[in-house]
Amino acid sequence: MSIRLWPKEYERKDHITKAEKAILRNAARNFKSGHIVVGIDPVGMSSATVKMGMYISPKEGLVTFSFYPNRISPSSIDAYKMYVDMVEEKIYTRLLDSKILIARNDKYKILKFPYKHIIIFADEKVGKVLASEEQLKRLENYATFDFFRPITSVGNEKTIAQLGIFAGVRKPYDSTFSQLNDIECRAIFERLAPEYIIIMNETENVRIEENKEMITVRDLHITGKELEYKTFFLDEYQAAQINDMGTGHRVILANPGAGKSVLLLSKAFKYSSLFKDSKVLLTCYNNNLADSYNFKRACANFGGNNNLFIMTFHKLVKKIYDEYLHIRTESNIVNEVEIRKCIVDGLH
Repeated sequence: MSIRLWPKEYERKDHITKAEKAILRNAARNFKSGHIVVGIDPVGMSSATVKMGMYISPKEGLVTFSFYPNRISPSSIDAYKMYVDMVEEKIYTRLLDSKILIARNDKYKILKFPYKHIIIFADEKVGKVLASEEQLKRLENYATFDFFRPITSVGNEKTIAQLGIFAGVRKPYDSTFSQLNDIECRAIFERLAPEYIIIMNETENVRIEENKEMITVRDLHITGKELEYKTFFLDEYQAAQINDMGTGHRVILANPGAGKSVLLLSKAFKYSSLFKDSKVLLTCYNNNLADSYNFKRACANFGGNNNLFIMTFHKLVKKIYDEYLHIRTESNIVNEVEIRKCIVDGLH
């Protein structure tokens, strides 16, 4: 598997920051395999200033990361570590809901693969780190700069090391881990970057592998509610369309079954995670499609963000009559005359 960048055409995307573009360039030059993704919102904790992403290495595991826009503040070392621990716990718990991604140890579950979260201080300059050597030591395995090159020191000079982003994994995982396969990579995307996955309303019959290694008290019980759905990656063209974040009217014309609904829902996911202070409305023609959208939205995870609304167009018009115009409609399903009147009244 060669390295795949998400999105591939990142240089022309205005919503992708300078730091995010830099890490994608670095990955394109130096990474040999896996997936590196920017601009995602795995557990609803990204923001306009703190962007998040992930790197899946088939042979090493998963690293999620947050870009901090400023230089290291020596007085904030404990706050940085607390933030990393909090995000790491939320993402680890999210991943444990996947049957494909967990191993069983008696009644407990652990991830199959190494996972950790880190902060990337993209504005730090080699040799000009403000923190002391002792403070940098406290951040070891929690923070990096210069895009996946961990902070180290030699004498009084700060240097960088090329390796080590998977060092110091804090969460328990299967010690027999050897490699992530394509199905497991898709399962990670389904949990952490749902805008890039096509999910089918079909559960996979997955057997949870046994692992007899010792576990810690921080491991979670097998609940029996862990699920796995059939999933597929978006192709490069679809991923590029999802990251085309311009404004104004757009029309997508394609044959039935070509994937128009997939693109619409994925773009809704992307907009709702990028613009959390705005409300995103997705409407469709019939209840079956609305139910499918709502099922896929329930599978996705937006943390505490509830800014994506999905309903049929007829239900939208009914809602406008009830809540804004305060007019009773003839029935629970609006008719064509009521729809035209709603549009005319709205224009005036």
